[in-house]
Amino acid sequence: MEYRSPRNTDVPDDRVQALAVVSGIAGPDKYEVIKKVFAERYYSTTYMFHYVLEALFKMGEPELALDRMKKMYPTIMNGYSTLYEHWNFSGSSNHAWTGSGIILLSGKVAGIEPTAPGFRRFRVAPQMGYLRHVSCTVDTSYGLIKVTLDRKGKRINASIIVPEGTTCEVSASGGKTMLLQSGTHNLKI
Repeated sequence: MEYRSPRNTDVPDDRVQALAVVSGIAGPDKYEVIKKVFAERYYSTTYMFHYVLEALFKMGEPELALDRMKKMYPTIMNGYSTLYEHWNFSGSSNHAWTGSGIILLSGKVAGIEPTAPGFRRFRVAPQMGYLRHVSCTVDTSYGLIKVTLDRKGKRINASIIVPEGTTCEVSASGGKTMLLQSGTHNLKI
């Protein structure tokens, strides 16, 4: 059963499902039902869109997150170089919260996430979905983190540049974790 108030008889809402997943209220045993809601419901505002995408990545559904981005972002871009405040081209034409879902491209698709302040220590755990190539650079006070990923079948060839003074934890296949010091690393994950 999807998440909603017992008094609510309306159809389930994608925003509430997203918050239930992101907050940890809904565990993996609920993901299949919630995934169906995400496939059918598009009620989220541009502000709440980030939480829907974050929930999909947490659920291990990067393909659905990428599909949702491909479907919704063109509705507020349509040739513009900035993002509108609302899906219907209303409000401001350069709205910061609208792009919050794009942050997930580096944090979830490329998998670059800090595990210590300022990226002194960070993790690379990509969720590429159906993408075959991802290249991402994150600017930190220590220097640039650069990650290039090329998927061949189930294996990913990764090139990771770890800035001086930082450490990178890489999630590899089979649940293994590799710890990388500063430098350029070419590996299979």
